[in-house]
Amino acid sequence: MDEIYKKLAKEFEWGVKAALFLLVLFFLLYILGIGSSVLPPEKAHEIWSLSAASVNTDPNISFASRLASTFYCMDTLALIAVLLLSIVVIKAYIVLLPKFFSAKLYRFLILALLQLAVLLLVASGAISGGH
Repeated sequence: MDEIYKKLAKEFEWGVKAALFLLVLFFLLYILGIGSSVLPPEKAHEIWSLSAASVNTDPNISFASRLASTFYCMDTLALIAVLLLSIVVIKAYIVLLPKFFSAKLYRFLILALLQLAVLLLVASGAISGGH
């Protein structure tokens, strides 16, 4: 195996473990009420069934407009873990997509491109689950 792919695998492993650790840590801190939060845990059920567009336009919630001023809050800090996980996946695909193409691994190439398309559509808000 090429050295670059071994390095990529180590970075991917580290990134995924770090992101999962941060997600669990910030979630536990949020649920236990340690630190401040934008949305108190006892009110989380009120917005659970809302779409992202509804949450972002609701003047009582308004996460998008308060993100910068609430970056220290536990529920907002969890976004760091999501960002880290996204960066790790995108970096892996940047390295692997040309390899799939040059090795004529078209099934993997198509699956990877479909996954990236879904990730981009979800991230942009064009599609969402269950709302």
